[in-house]
Amino acid sequence: MVNSSVEKPMNEKDDPLESIAAPSVASQFRYAVIVSELNSFITDQLLRGALRTLGSHQVGTSNIKVVHFPGAYEIPFMANVLAK
Repeated sequence: MVNSSVEKPMNEKDDPLESIAAPSVASQFRYAVIVSELNSFITDQLLRGALRTLGSHQVGTSNIKVVHFPGAYEIPFMANVLAK
């Protein structure tokens, strides 16, 4: 017997992973990357990935500020300071 069911194409609601697209004008904004030195074997890789992604969207190094902190406790405070 032949299976006559047709597979339904996935739409955005069916996709389990949300896709986030960067605006085409990403290079016009300023970015801050706050990095904890705690667990640096992980956070160093996250920093490299963030910088690589920003670079792939033509964001210049003059528009990126990287701030390092010894722990995670200071991150929300610094995010608030940098946002102003």
